[in-house]
Amino acid sequence: MRILFAGSNDFSNAILKALLQQGENIIHVLTQADKPAGRGRHAHATPVKETALAHHIPVSTPHTLRDATIQAELQALNADVLLVVAYGLLLPQAVLSLTPYPINVHPSLLPRWRGASPIESPILAGDTTSGVTIMEMVAALDAGPMLKQQAITLAADETRDSLYQRLTPLSIELLRETLNDIRQHTVQKTPQDDALACYAHKWTKEDLRLNWLHSAVQLDRHVRAFAMTPGAYTLLDDTPIKILRAHSDDSLNNDPKNAGHICQVTRQGLWVQTAAYHLCITEIQIAGKKPMSIQDALNGYSHWFKVGRAFT
Repeated sequence: MRILFAGSNDFSNAILKALLQQGENIIHVLTQADKPAGRGRHAHATPVKETALAHHIPVSTPHTLRDATIQAELQALNADVLLVVAYGLLLPQAVLSLTPYPINVHPSLLPRWRGASPIESPILAGDTTSGVTIMEMVAALDAGPMLKQQAITLAADETRDSLYQRLTPLSIELLRETLNDIRQHTVQKTPQDDALACYAHKWTKEDLRLNWLHSAVQLDRHVRAFAMTPGAYTLLDDTPIKILRAHSDDSLNNDPKNAGHICQVTRQGLWVQTAAYHLCITEIQIAGKKPMSIQDALNGYSHWFKVGRAFT
């Protein structure tokens, strides 16, 4: 089969690499345009583009797919399958109609967590399960019929990174099964129940900031949902501090009126009052510094982290 692949980030790149290793015929790759990154703000290609070029696969980086010329170029590829994995651009109906099988790999249990952040959202919400859905794409966001789906149970200490590591091989396996079904003309479609749909929005930097007026349980989920990258953060004297590892603790006296204040400092952690009980912080990253344990932080910044000081 002739596969037109569209993707941009590390998740889509892992799937592209697996497809190439399996010997799939990737005839062309769509990915987002190079973007400035790093201190020098030099243009950097997406991981998908780098992999495609390394395998001598033609690459296009359009800023929009609504352009008639681009649509004509894609039509001329005569692809059998349009495979979309975390691409990042809107696909109009004209593009979805280019192949008999416009399919998408979505790392959630659709119709739950349609949208841009399906890996982080179940952790934030306290869900006990997540999973992967392979679906046929339609014009509405993540609303097409499901071709494959499999659930996994979330660990109590599940993080964005650990869930990513678990969902990637599952995605690869379900996609392999789906492509085989397409070859054998045995694809089965299951409509989504729109009444059960909820949406995972694209996070902004402000969304990453901890709100100490939330409970310790909520803040624990927040840290796990964004650790280690991009990282939840708070401010101390206007200095951004990423909170990389933490956990909720209900063993200390609860004093919600002091939410955000450091209540206890040891080599094992910083206990910070929240709206309900305490968040024990065990690993941080001060702006411009490397990640460090609280023990290491106290060796160099003990004057920062004292009982009574407040994060904002």
